[in-house]
Amino acid sequence: MKTKLSQMKFLSLSILLLPIFCRAQSVWKYSEHIDQKTSKSIYVATLTSSNKLNFKFPYDGGQAGIIEVDNINGHNQVLLSVTKGQFATGENGMNITIKFDDKKPKMFRCGNMPSGQSDEIYIDADKRFITKVKQAKVILIQAAFYDEVDKVIEFDVSGFDWNH
Repeated sequence: MKTKLSQMKFLSLSILLLPIFCRAQSVWKYSEHIDQKTSKSIYVATLTSSNKLNFKFPYDGGQAGIIEVDNINGHNQVLLSVTKGQFATGENGMNITIKFDDKKPKMFRCGNMPSGQSDEIYIDADKRFITKVKQAKVILIQAAFYDEVDKVIEFDVSGFDWNH
């Protein structure tokens, strides 16, 4: 009886802790390719969000957030995108709020893509962002989306390795 009770306690504890242990680990994907115009290397790091965003029709269903860090001709840029959806940017871009681990949230200015795409924005303070991401484990990004309430995108950024 005692053994059965111990097994049940262990099983109950295991079920409670399962979400903690099964949480997706950071999976940065790195690539390098050659720019055909300049023959220089372009470096890219991408990361998909830990959570899914739920939008209204026509973007309903769980949409992922994506961070992309690029180094093109020696210059870094940071892009934030969603698989489907539209950021609520104005003519001059938008502000987003980013919380790095348990630090106080910080405001970052974002610009519109030159192509006019509304599912992607670039973060103006790329150097500051990259420095903070290297020191963080988890970041929460709050952003406005077209015809939606603000959404929070969570990223497990641990292990970010960027030396460009």
